[in-house]
Amino acid sequence: MQFSTSILPVIVLYKQKLENAKSLAVLNDYLKAMGAEMDLFVYDNSPEPMYENSITFGNFKVQYVHDKVNAGVSKAYNTGAAYGLTLKKSWLLLLDQDTVFPSNFPVIYEDAVNRNPDIPLFAPVLKTQHGDIMSPGIYRRKRVYWVKSVPEGKYSLQKYSPVNSGLLINLDAFQKAGGYNGAVRLDFADFQFIERLARHYNWFYTLDLVCEQDFSAYDTNPDKLRHRFAFFCEGARNCDRERVADSFWYLAWTIRRMGGLMLKNRDARYLQIFIQKYLLRK
Repeated sequence: MQFSTSILPVIVLYKQKLENAKSLAVLNDYLKAMGAEMDLFVYDNSPEPMYENSITFGNFKVQYVHDKVNAGVSKAYNTGAAYGLTLKKSWLLLLDQDTVFPSNFPVIYEDAVNRNPDIPLFAPVLKTQHGDIMSPGIYRRKRVYWVKSVPEGKYSLQKYSPVNSGLLINLDAFQKAGGYNGAVRLDFADFQFIERLARHYNWFYTLDLVCEQDFSAYDTNPDKLRHRFAFFCEGARNCDRERVADSFWYLAWTIRRMGGLMLKNRDARYLQIFIQKYLLRK
């Protein structure tokens, strides 16, 4: 596998320019050093388009899509995968505007894929801005539990789950799994996809690669917290449910999140959001 020709990076923007996307800056430096170009799919969920349809950016050949209704990351990744198939790409690399990658990350992905040709999914280790490992983690009862360390190697898709940022997904496996759940716009989108993938494959590979993720749970802005909780409620409500217990756990985690936010911020509006976005949502 050759990184620049076999992979389509997909990045989702929200009220931010490509020039400020930390992951793309590192990738562009790599392409310049290699004298290479790379296709790039940009999905913009901003209320107003950040660009015209034609974009020139670094060593990338950019395909740009603006979605004014903000259909979410699942729609973005599914659209990016469809575009990747038209280009005959083999892999989809999920990027975001807030993750910091080390300069050698393309080499690490390429080497790992070449050493593990039967693995459909590769994931970096993501740490928060405070140094905690947030991905991959142990997946149980519809949530991920953080772990202290994640050595490089194969991990069971039945027991562990990575989050979206930095995932390298084989496009054939993406199609076989049915892609992302388009009804889940943000929260739970990654775990829903991993559940779908786990029905067909047993393993993913954790890379010897540590990235820093700007973890939104540390945000203290009251408006942003309420907005994000609305996405959380909507995502939990729209998740696929295979068992009766699934509904219980989605409800339990949503109530727990609501209670924590209400106590921390002394704001009863979280209850109203929960009722509107979870209980009354069809």
